[in-house]
Amino acid sequence: TKTHGSEHPEAVAAASELAAICHALGENEEAEPLLRQVLAARLASFGSEHADTSRSMCDLAHLRESQGDFAEAETLYRQALSGISAALGEHHDEACQVALSAAYLLKRRGAYAEAEALFRRALRGGASTKSGDAPS
Repeated sequence: TKTHGSEHPEAVAAASELAAICHALGENEEAEPLLRQVLAARLASFGSEHADTSRSMCDLAHLRESQGDFAEAETLYRQALSGISAALGEHHDEACQVALSAAYLLKRRGAYAEAEALFRRALRGGASTKSGDAPS
């Protein structure tokens, strides 16, 4: 089936880029609905265990964190980490990056044990991909 309108891959990519520019300019009121539209389109097209969907979750999580909505940001980071790990493997650089983002947020929220576990996960993943060793 062909995808038209706002769910067309090029339209979704354009909305994602526009949202990034709006966020960089501090125009979060314009960025947020675009990011939500992109996430909804990618969930509909790819499901939750796809790298592009997880990237969209992270983009929205970063925005929500910058707006002070730490609860939603945490939920999005956790969903993104699950999805990116399923799509690319838990030791992939992108999975480690999402783990770090989630860990920093958890640390900020005082959830030190959970933050520590994610920092350790990111460290293990980063070390195994940098050394060339196979992930354990």
